[in-house]
Formats: sequence, C-alpha cells, structure tokens
Amino acid sequence: MPDAEAGDRKYWPVKRYFDIYERSLRDPEGFWAEEARRLEWFRTWDKVLEWSPPFARWFVGGELNACYLCVDRHARSWRKSKVAIYWEGEDGDTRVLSYSTLYREVNRAASVLKRLGVSKGDRVALYLPMIPELPVFMLACARIGAVHTVVFSGFSAQALADRINDTQAKVVVTADAGFRRGKLIPLKATVDEALTLAPSVERAIVVNRAGTPVEMAAGRDAWLEDLPARTRRCRRSRWRRTTRSTSSTPRAPPESPRASSTAPEGTWCSTTRPTSGRSTCGRSRSTGARPTSAG
Repeated sequence: MPDAEAGDRKYWPVKRYFDIYERSLRDPEGFWAEEARRLEWFRTWDKVLEWSPPFARWFVGGELNACYLCVDRHARSWRKSKVAIYWEGEDGDTRVLSYSTLYREVNRAASVLKRLGVSKGDRVALYLPMIPELPVFMLACARIGAVHTVVFSGFSAQALADRINDTQAKVVVTADAGFRRGKLIPLKATVDEALTLAPSVERAIVVNRAGTPVEMAAGRDAWLEDLPARTRRCRRSRWRRTTRSTSSTPRAPPESPRASSTAPEGTWCSTTRPTSGRSTCGRSRSTGARPTSAG
C-alpha cells in the first residue's frame, strides 16, 4: 500500500479496543445493556441475561422489531433518500433502493403475506435467488412476527421439501428462475416437485425474475405482482427479544449475541453511510415477455 494512501486511512485505536474488550469481560451484562440501549425498544428488558448452562436468554422481557430497526427508523430520518441496497444480478440487471423505497417494498410484502393468512408465529419458506426480494421478504416476515426459513436456491426438491416439513411452513416464496454461473435455474419447477412432498404449504408466491414460462397451480400459486396489497403502512408486530424470528439461526454463546445470513445469485451491498449528490432509487431490468401460466 502506498504511504500516501495509508496515511488517509483511519483505524480504530488499538488501546481503546482492548479497553472495551476488557470491560466486556469484567461486566458482560453491564456492557451489553449499554450497547442494547443504542437500539429502539418498544419495551425495555426486565433482566439482561438468564444463564443456565448450556442455555442463555438475553434481554428477558424486552420487546423490539428487527424490521423497524433495519428500515423504519432510517426511513423516517435524514437517511430516507439515501441508498439502503445496491444490487447487481449475474445477468447485469441493477437495482438501487433507498430507505424510503425499501420501506414501501417491505410494507407491501408484509401486506401480501397477511392477506394470504400469514400471522404471528406462522412459518414462511424463502426459496429465492439472491435478488432484493429475498431481504424484502425476510424483513416483511420480521415485521408481522412470522418465522422465516431461508433455503439455498441450489438445493434439490427433496432437500427443499425436508426443510419445509421441518418448519411446517404454510407459504413458500420463490421465483420463476434464477441465474447461477451463467445458467438459468428453474426454481419454480423445483418448488412444484417439492410441494408434492410438503402438504403444509397452502400458497406459493412467485417473483418474476427471468421472464420464463412456468406452470401455476390454480388456487395455490400467484405472481407477486398480481397479489393485492395495501399501500398504507403495515402494522409492526412486537417480538420479545428471546423469541426466534428465523428457524436457521445458530445458537450463540452467551458472551456474543449474533445473527446468521445466506447467499445465492447476484451481489448486493447495504449501507447507512451518507452519499453525496442525489439518490437514485430506480430500477433497471432487461425486458422480456411476461411468463405465461400453463396450468
């Protein structure tokens, strides 16, 4: 690295880092309570930690909503017109979502789920390529209190069915197809096969990703763009801090609360950093014929 470039970089002071680290070891409950107060809670906790090895419960009695913390508080601040997600697909499609745009998309997805009968505690399986609709539906599930399970879009029909049956998901969200390593992967066809082995699923939501013809089961399958949704804000569900919102979150040691993530098709980057100039919240997609129903 050139010396001039290295001089422009700013690093976290090492001494300050070790001071914070040492404090977290001396008083873990006090340390994490202070950090947790940076978040916005609907109800503060009664107890920071209940530790009964090997089980740990953090912030017992506290209530918050992950969607509110990730989207709402930014959409109602000076960041509302700033970029929340940059996305570029494998085929060159691009999308840029501001916090206000993300807020509308998440509320629409949450409204769609509620109108299909999904309520707090219900399970939703997400079998999607790496497109913006994936985090949108994850946030939508968190918003209404539903439990989501993200299934890697490269898995087979049997593997998908096993995960649906494990969670007893009542709704599956998928796409007509997805791009992976230059190939078009027929995701909807895989879902159709999996649902013959997963009787708990009542409805399937299909995102128009690639514009390919797919079979649609009457009364079960629907295109996302055709589903009615309220345009007004979808009411947030309050979750107790110790309740899981995803069925794929690994258990973390009591010293370090953490989350999990997955990733298939394109790439995206989320940011809360201020950007200069006017924010662009448009969408660029390749044109193509709308998929037709074949059943």
